Amino acid sequence: MKKRPLFGATFAIIITLILLAITPLTIFNINEFKDFFFNETENNILETCSLLKNILSGRLPVDIPNLQEITKHTAESTNLRITIIAEDGRVLSDSHKDPKTMDNHANRPEIIAAINSGEGSSTRTSVSLKDKMMYAAVCIKFSNGELGVIRLSKSLKEIQSKISTIRNSSLIFLLVIVIISTWVCFIIAGQVSIFLKKLKSTTEHYSKGDFSQRLYIEKPAEIVELSEYINRMGQQLEERIDTINEQTNELKLILDNMTEAVFYTDVNLHLQRINGAAEALFEINQDKDKGRTILEFIRSSKFSSFAEKLIKTGKSGEDIFTLDQPQTIYLDIIGTVLKDKTGTEPVALLFVMHDITKMVQLEQMRQDFVANVSHELK
Repeated sequence: MKKRPLFGATFAIIITLILLAITPLTIFNINEFKDFFFNETENNILETCSLLKNILSGRLPVDIPNLQEITKHTAESTNLRITIIAEDGRVLSDSHKDPKTMDNHANRPEIIAAINSGEGSSTRTSVSLKDKMMYAAVCIKFSNGELGVIRLSKSLKEIQSKISTIRNSSLIFLLVIVIISTWVCFIIAGQVSIFLKKLKSTTEHYSKGDFSQRLYIEKPAEIVELSEYINRMGQQLEERIDTINEQTNELKLILDNMTEAVFYTDVNLHLQRINGAAEALFEINQDKDKGRTILEFIRSSKFSSFAEKLIKTGKSGEDIFTLDQPQTIYLDIIGTVLKDKTGTEPVALLFVMHDITKMVQLEQMRQDFVANVSHELK
């Protein structure tokens, strides 16, 4: 699976979070404004209906010519369409249309609600005006005592236009916010990406042993502090590695100048390190023979038992061995067990071998000389 660059991933995540945060809020605000305008319009129409009811209740004539004149006159002062309907749904008067051409309104929701409960409202497209309208109606009594309904209606074109303006403004605002956020995120993600690239370059140099590389960041403060820590870490690593190299060189110099043969092995007796005296004595090579078992060079069952005893007891030991090479060699071997940090488990073995062949030969010569002198004296 192909890994996405951090710059692209960070940029995409931030933009997605911004959109998830702003988009629902924008939609919510648009809907709130829409509900506000519709509710305000509905309340205003209902209030006007109630006002007209208080003024005209019991005073309206039932003859159509007089009703039509009252309706048109009232509509001019309210800027609303006014319709007067009989209890059976017949349109008696309308301020914008000839009532004779209008259908029976008995099935209109607002008319049904007004007759049943005193008032009602609804929103729908007008059959006669072919426009979306909001209706509000109240029940009223005519001068002859019959019941009827006064219905006021208002076109929603103006409200829809306001809502459309608010929606467009909100979308433009959302777009501006997204553009600004994108620009800011681009800068932030770019700075993070630049820092990580510099960090990668610096750590790559450190991994190759080049500690001269330094990380320089000017801002922000947290990144500057982190870069200072990394630079300090690089400097400390360089100093420690130099110290280790010096100690390694010193140890190598000491080992190579020792006359005793030194073998360093793991617990399975595989060679890890030897000195020059061991190379010369057994004709082996440090680099070539590393990892081979020491028993391949010291073919002695006594030595094998000696090594096993060291591992089993976990204690140092010393013994003398005879090796049959082209010439017989006598070795004084000291074995030491190296343990882990807990001091319980063996992790390595150190063998120091001293060639005592000449000492043994001199002792043998001395013993032979003493024996010969004793024999002659007798």
